[in-house]
Formats: sequence, structure tokens, C-alpha cells
Amino acid sequence: MRASARTTRTALRRAVWASVTLHAIAAAGLIVLVRTREVEPPKPPPIDTRASYVQMHLVETIGEVEVRPDPPTPAPPAAPTTKPPARPPEVAPAPPPVAGPAGPFAPAVPHTLPPELVALIRKPPAGPTVGAAPDPNVKPAGAIAAAAPVSTGRVLHGAFKPAQTVVYLIDCSGSMGASGKSAAARSALLATLARQPATVRFQVIAYDSTPRALVSGGTVLATPENIQAASARLGAVEPRGSSKHLIALRAALDLRPDAVVWLTDADDLTGAAIKPVLKASGRPVPVCVGLVTAAGVQQLRELK
Repeated sequence: MRASARTTRTALRRAVWASVTLHAIAAAGLIVLVRTREVEPPKPPPIDTRASYVQMHLVETIGEVEVRPDPPTPAPPAAPTTKPPARPPEVAPAPPPVAGPAGPFAPAVPHTLPPELVALIRKPPAGPTVGAAPDPNVKPAGAIAAAAPVSTGRVLHGAFKPAQTVVYLIDCSGSMGASGKSAAARSALLATLARQPATVRFQVIAYDSTPRALVSGGTVLATPENIQAASARLGAVEPRGSSKHLIALRAALDLRPDAVVWLTDADDLTGAAIKPVLKASGRPVPVCVGLVTAAGVQQLRELK
């Protein structure tokens, strides 16, 4: 009997402790739940979508992006009741001066020039500018100003050495009269001649089916007077007829130049086509072609 009573008391004590433990655990869970709800942040108010528009800026902060509306636009100031005084007209500032070449005959040499033609180009010694011309309509007292024509065309190459000779072939066939090609070739030719020292000799041969020299006397010095004469006669030439390229090249080689510069819109000229003419001349003369298109004169390339 005593053993049975002792067992009953032990079981009762275990039941009491289990009940106390379960109630303590439940109370602790309830406390944690209540505190979590107390620190929960309030929910933001809903956004009113009935506004006509909302302008928002994104303001970048550390770890988050804040969205806020633009401040209200201030009302425009009232119009003045009196008319303000008129402002004096503004004078546009003068454009900055354009830097010229390092020397009187030191234009930039196109990087595509062949080595044979680049070898003919040099930087001349300092001296008076040849080919830079005053206005031909302004004549100084007691003298007549002989000036070379001013051209804004593309410069084909740099300056040759003194006493060297260059012959320019310019195509004047009917196809050159379209899209301003003839005017572009003439401007490039005159701009290049204006860069040559007066000691360089030149000739301009215009051709269609027949070649004709524009300056009398074979090759002449690149003086302002001779350049002006070539310009005037070239301006009187009208593009017409067909072009005989090889006949014109023979006429240029007969002058025994150091180089031939060729301006034409024919894109089928090749080194193989002109090789027999060069062989017959007996001199390895570099022949460089500047293709003339509606966009202007392209960079020179040597026919090989």
C-alpha cells in the first residue's frame, strides 16, 4: 500500500511540473508576439491615384531610393506696366584667326601620296610668300599688282623642289560638266599651284579628244602671272566631247616632267593601261590620279 501511494505522489508531481512548464512556454510566446506587434512600423497611407499627373524625382540614398514629388511651380511674375528700354544690338565676336602653315610653302602633305611623289616635296626656306595675292582689283600707287587667283579648293600635294617640273592633266570631256566636277577640279588645281615656289616649273594640259597646253612656252615658272594666265584659259574651257586619256598622257610626258598629276572622273584608269605609254617615254615618271566626283577631288593615288 505504501509503495502504491508513493508512486501516485510521484506521478502527481510530474504532472504538475509538466503543466507549469507548458504554461510558462505559452506565456513566453505570448509576450514575444505582443512585443513584435508593438514595434511593427505603421503602414504608409495609400497613394491617391486620382491626381492628373505626378512628377517624381528619384533621390538616391544609402541602401534605398526615396521617392518624392516636385515642389509646386511658382507663379510667373506679373508683366511690367512700362515698356523696358530697347537693348542695343549685339555685335557678334570676330571669328578666331585660322592658323596657317608653318612656312610659306609648308602645306600638309596627304598621307596617301606615293613615296615617289613624297620624295619630291620639301619644306622651302623662309622667304616672301609666292602665290599669296592681294586683291587684283586693288592696285598700289605707281605699280600694277600681278596676283595669282585665290582658290579655296583642296590642295592636292605639297611644294616641289626648285627647278622641278610637274605637268597637270585635267579632263575637260562632257562628263566633267555634270555635278560641278569641272569647277572642283579647277579649284583644286589652282589651290595647289598657289602653294608652289616660283622656281618650280609647271604646265596645265586640258584635254577631251585633243590635248592643249594652257600656258605657252612649254613648262613655265609658277609665278603669279603664269598661274593667272593658266586660270583664265582654264576658265574659258567648256567641258564637251569624249576623252582620249592616253593621247593626253603622251603630250604630258613629251614635256619630260618629274611628275604627272591627273584630274579626271574616269575611274577605270589602271597602271597596266598606261604602262606602254610610260615605257615609250623612256623615263619612270610617277603618274598620280585624283578622281573627280560630285563630292570633289579625292586623294591622289599612283597608277602602278
